[in-house]
Amino acid sequence: MLTEQKWRDLAGREQSKLLLIEPETAITEIVGAKAKMVKSAKRPTKRPGRGRNGSCRMEAFRS
Repeated sequence: MLTEQKWRDLAGREQSKLLLIEPETAITEIVGAKAKMVKSAKRPTKRPGRGRNGSCRMEAFRS
């Protein structure tokens, strides 16, 4: 079965794509992808500093 997916791009033009899957499967995939995007939209946490040990680059100069 073919499923036609339609949306508007950032410029406001209508876009479409034919999918070779059932409509219910397409909806499930799209909703799941949006949920993952919302969860991963947060900025990754910074790594803690190395403290008194210095940076990784400086380790090469130590004997």
